[in-house]
Amino acid sequence: MIRIACSDSEASCLIASLITEVAMPCPCEGGPLRICGTGPDGAPAEVRILGGGVYEIEGPTAETVAIIRERRCLY
Repeated sequence: MIRIACSDSEASCLIASLITEVAMPCPCEGGPLRICGTGPDGAPAEVRILGGGVYEIEGPTAETVAIIRERRCLY
């Protein structure tokens, strides 16, 4: 698990790059808002939105997250 802090605008691009295919929502289990799906490498990926600009990322490696964060937004 990787924990990062970033602005809302950076998070918007980051989440869209980390979750290339969104999975159907799971039953409510409580806890933070979660976005689950398939990552860019085809493996499962999950982003938990903890609030205050803090996010937990499960699945993609720290290297993949760093590469995506260094790229310029396409929009």
